[in-house]
Amino acid sequence: MALFIALSTAYYFVYGPFESASPAFVRERLGAGEATYSVLWVLFGLGAVATLPLAARLGRRRPGLVNAAGALVKGLSALLSRGLRRAG
Repeated sequence: MALFIALSTAYYFVYGPFESASPAFVRERLGAGEATYSVLWVLFGLGAVATLPLAARLGRRRPGLVNAAGALVKGLSALLSRGLRRAG
């Protein structure tokens, strides 16, 4: 149970800020509105569906580790996109 709580906490701290900050990012940094925000979430959904066939293979190994790594990659990609946007 403690491992599950730790994983959930880590997932929230890595991925949670992206979900909270994405409307402001789209509005202020991209200068766009609801349509772009919607496209962003559609792309996330398509990515999730496209990688669905990998779920069974990855889940056989260490599902908690795979989930945490996925959250870390999402969080890092959000930070990277923010850094690239500032540089440009």
